[in-house]
Amino acid sequence: MGKILFLNKQHTEIPIKVNGWVDEKIAPLVLALNKFDCVLTTDSCQGNKDKPAYVFFKYIGSPESEPIFFYHLGELLNRFATPKCDYEYKLQWYSGNTEPMAELLVLPEQIKVLADAVNSTTNSLHKSESVYGKLYRELRS
Repeated sequence: MGKILFLNKQHTEIPIKVNGWVDEKIAPLVLALNKFDCVLTTDSCQGNKDKPAYVFFKYIGSPESEPIFFYHLGELLNRFATPKCDYEYKLQWYSGNTEPMAELLVLPEQIKVLADAVNSTTNSLHKSESVYGKLYRELRS
C-alpha cells in the first residue's frame, strides 16, 4: 500500500485505522467501509427523519489506483445497492486538498441495506494494489 505522509510540526504522520466512537445506527456502514484496507473513514452521522445518514471516507492506497477503486466501488454499489435502496455516492475535492473525499448518504432506515451492499462489494473489490495499478496503466496507454 502506498504511503501518504503528512507533516505535523516535528513528526511525520501516516494513516492507520483506529477504533473510534460513531453513532450506533451508522456503525454497520462504517464497519463495512473499513473492511477495505485502502479506505479510511473520517466522519459519520446516523441522520434523523429530516436528514440523511452519511459517512465520509478517503482512499489511502497508491495514487494510481485511486480512480480505479472509486470507479469500481460505484459500479458495484450500483449492482448491489441500487435495486434495494436509494443512496448517494459522491467524490468531492475541497480547496487546498490534493485528493478527493468520498461520501455515502442514505436514508437512516436504509443504513443496514447499504451496509450489506458495501459488504458484498468488499468481496469483489479485494484485489491487490498491483491489479489496480496495472488497470490504471492499461487505461492510460
